[in-house]
Amino acid sequence: MSPREAEWDLVVIGAGPAGSAAAIAAMRADRSAKVLLLDAAAFPRAKARGDGIAPHAMDLLADLGVDVAELTAGSEPVSRLRLVSPGGVRFARPFTRPAFVVPRRVLDLRLVQAAQAAGAVLRRHRVRRLRPTDPCGSHRRRHPRPHGRRRGWRGETAPRTSATAKSSAPCRRPGRT
Repeated sequence: MSPREAEWDLVVIGAGPAGSAAAIAAMRADRSAKVLLLDAAAFPRAKARGDGIAPHAMDLLADLGVDVAELTAGSEPVSRLRLVSPGGVRFARPFTRPAFVVPRRVLDLRLVQAAQAAGAVLRRHRVRRLRPTDPCGSHRRRHPRPHGRRRGWRGETAPRTSATAKSSAPCRRPGRT
């Protein structure tokens, strides 16, 4: 079944660290979940920011079952912070726990691979717009949702396909039982 035809329990838009972690968390919560991870870029990809990983972020990833030793392989722990201002003022302080510096190109690829290993499906795809839908997948304007009913989201992607998140609410059209 192609990603255009499949029904997904969760569609995560963006496969960077947050998106990959969300996909890993969803798979950890329900191993049978169908999770689609969409990103406009191919992996590995270069990012100009965010190479530092704080200790608490490592804890969160470890709690999700990510092998942090594998994630930081080839990176030395950073145990001190030293800053020098343009005027020459210096500040230095040891960290309570070490941080790591992993290039985003490497970090993103390793986290995407961890999400795929957990069972998420990665597709290169650009999402252009999201709009709310009712649980049956119809656009909300055509079928107003009754009080208390959940709604999903439909993403309009390029080229003109859609990714729809399922709702756990029953699929009943207004006026029907």
